[in-house]
Amino acid sequence: MTEEDFKMDPLDEIFVESNEVASRKIVAEILKPPLTIDPKGNLDFLASYDKLTNQKKALVYLVAKKAMKMKGSIDEEFTLNAETSKSAMISENDANNAFSNTYKNLVENGKGKGYAIPDYKLKKIKEILFQDG
Repeated sequence: MTEEDFKMDPLDEIFVESNEVASRKIVAEILKPPLTIDPKGNLDFLASYDKLTNQKKALVYLVAKKAMKMKGSIDEEFTLNAETSKSAMISENDANNAFSNTYKNLVENGKGKGYAIPDYKLKKIKEILFQDG
């Protein structure tokens, strides 16, 4: 072994400054089929969005908020049920059920600020949204 081998920590390969690149890729993969976002943050829902359940639409909206935060078009990704309901075109009851019951283990409750999806849950969200094709 050389002196350089002792200086290199094998864990340096897995510890990164940020996992944002991976998160951005997953966010894009989730959102590409159901919607587009214009520069003003307006959502345009595509045909595949209509095929989702209302609770899955609530998750898609949270992912869209994350995308807007990543692009710097908004400052806060936490979203109240009323905003999710209006913007995702679902009932407030469906948004509440999605975040408080069905997907409560996948969303982060901001205690009064609303809900958001932690980056480390994005893969699971993707699996859920695409499990039926």
